Amino acid sequence: MIYVAKIENGLVAQVTVEADGLAAPEGWAVVGPENAVGIGWSYADGQFIPPPPMDEEGSEASGTH
Repeated sequence: MIYVAKIENGLVAQVTVEADGLAAPEGWAVVGPENAVGIGWSYADGQFIPPPPMDEEGSEASGTH
């Protein structure tokens, strides 16, 4: 089994489990045998990019305090 992500506007919108050897249809990208991405991750140039971490208030953490 492999994980496949539906990409909408450069973001992962859905992740499904499919049979090995599936050729991802248009608008989908193969994640691989382990689910290493989630909804809201970015997808660009064949790479999955996690969203920035959130602070306690639910805003993107800036890395400075």
